[in-house]
Amino acid sequence: MTGAHMQPGQRSGIQLYDFISPHARAKWPDPSTEEGRTEILRSLGEAEARFHVAAAAGRGMTLDDLRSRAIVTEGVRDGGALFDGAEAVKRGLADREESRMAFYTRILGTYAPAARKTAGRCALARAAVAGAVF
Repeated sequence: MTGAHMQPGQRSGIQLYDFISPHARAKWPDPSTEEGRTEILRSLGEAEARFHVAAAAGRGMTLDDLRSRAIVTEGVRDGGALFDGAEAVKRGLADREESRMAFYTRILGTYAPAARKTAGRCALARAAVAGAVF
């Protein structure tokens, strides 16, 4: 159990506690310990590897090609950079730039479920409930 305790001069009386099973510390690693940092880095590395595989497949490129396009220097450790839309398109990491509104309009227009006619069934259900009550 860890907690934020009142310190001398502290004005707030709020105390926060994290309760973690002693058999499941890896679910909530403590970054202030070497073991916690190691677990966090392991988890981040696994997530990054899965993302790179999916991103490379989605872009139709190899992992090495993806990594070379997302690097800011020649150093392997300088990869995974964030780029604005125009630079991402230039590097082949995105197809186009679009506004958030345009994105949601396109996605919702493509994947929104078809409208269902349910008013008739709702009206029947309400009538049945009303009949049962009176």
